Amino acid sequence: MHLNGGEASLHSFLTIHESGPNISSEPAVGLEICYIDASVQQTGKDMETVTIICGQKERNDFDLEPVLPDKPTENDCRKGKDAHLEAIRRGTANYLHGILDEIAYNDVVVAQDEAQCCHNSKT
Repeated sequence: MHLNGGEASLHSFLTIHESGPNISSEPAVGLEICYIDASVQQTGKDMETVTIICGQKERNDFDLEPVLPDKPTENDCRKGKDAHLEAIRRGTANYLHGILDEIAYNDVVVAQDEAQCCHNSKT
């Protein structure tokens, strides 16, 4: 399936997919949403992180994700980056069994994310 700029797809976590390089002058954004009921039981070996959208956390099957303040400091950005890497590590351990090259991810994607976050906090 080909998607044009501004379009999105909804698919299973296990669907193999990719995108080509961003050749525009605008930044590209990827977004992953896994919406589950609060009663879902974590069965992976690593407890994953969640953000409560509504209702209450019913059990201790998941850790709560940190929330960045409206005007994040560089330290807030670093904490957010660290939490993001930890969430990826846990998901990788539970679903991909270490296939993801976390070093490459950290060197390229997270460095860009952190620079953008901290740049925005100074404006």
